[in-house]
Amino acid sequence: MRKVNSTNLLGALGRINWASIESTNYQAYINNLRGIGCPEETVRDIIITDISKLFAKRRAALRAQLQPYKFWQTGDALQNDYSSNPDLQRQLQELEKEQRALVKELLASITAPR
Repeated sequence: MRKVNSTNLLGALGRINWASIESTNYQAYINNLRGIGCPEETVRDIIITDISKLFAKRRAALRAQLQPYKFWQTGDALQNDYSSNPDLQRQLQELEKEQRALVKELLASITAPR
């Protein structure tokens, strides 16, 4: 007998595919996961991971504005950190605040009674 777990559940159900569940609208995504009987803890884990990936891409795009890191340079020659670019530092801080606010908002909706 084959054990049914989260990775093969959708295949076992046959009629559901991930594309029909996943959404860029997080509230719809949460509702879709709940709709297939996904436990709240798993919903939370999936959503937080998805948000983390999204914001990691946005942070990487901002960091790409810096010159490539030259590990052999030290001291004054190394002017590639975030403190040397206050605008970039501010943008990264704003991105971090935005991510925290989104997670907080969505966690409230996940843990709220339905």
